[in-house]
Amino acid sequence: MNSTITDKLGNKYSDLIFDDHARDLIAERCMRFIPNGSNALVLGYQGDRWPEFLMKTCNSVDIVEGNGKFCDRGRSAFQGLPVRVFNSLFETYKADRSYNAIIAAGVLELMDNPLGFMRSIYDWLNPKGILILTTPNARSLHRRIGAIMGFEPNTTTLNDQAIKTGVVKLYDRYEVLSLAKEAGFSIIDCRGMFLKPLPSRELAKLSEPYIKALMSLGDELPDYAKQIVLIATK
Repeated sequence: MNSTITDKLGNKYSDLIFDDHARDLIAERCMRFIPNGSNALVLGYQGDRWPEFLMKTCNSVDIVEGNGKFCDRGRSAFQGLPVRVFNSLFETYKADRSYNAIIAAGVLELMDNPLGFMRSIYDWLNPKGILILTTPNARSLHRRIGAIMGFEPNTTTLNDQAIKTGVVKLYDRYEVLSLAKEAGFSIIDCRGMFLKPLPSRELAKLSEPYIKALMSLGDELPDYAKQIVLIATK
């Protein structure tokens, strides 16, 4: 990401572009857990690149998305490819197959019934299947800084933007682990990824080697990282 993009699009859009870039880096790192030839399920789609990454190694990809406009976007983007798009809430989705891989990226925090959601995923996963779940870290470095500076009373408080986007609860790593275990999953890994010391609009100005260094620092400081990433199986 460079300052030219930031200058052309402005802070609002540079924030979005950088956050998308960070999600891509996390997705690329997680792809090694996906078995070749998988049939995969992606929960939620707003134009993100998880289906693109999966199509490199998977035989088929199903997408479940509650917003009809995003579904239309997905059908257009993947026309002619072995991708099915279902316009459905997660709570009412009826899978007609089990999956080798399920991606739940940025959706746990939206769930009113997170345990029920996790148990549904467990049911959709085949016996050797892999779940990759990502969710914002309630105790990330940038949230801690914001709380200390008085922007929020604590790291778990939902600001207006979070509420507008449907966020119900922010989780720390231990809460995600506990929830997954209660739903019956066996944990392969649960870690933080990407250390975020600055606002997205400032990070968007930094070089790619610097951004990748922040990815590596997430390994050293998992409870301060931007995203929690859970890898689990039955």
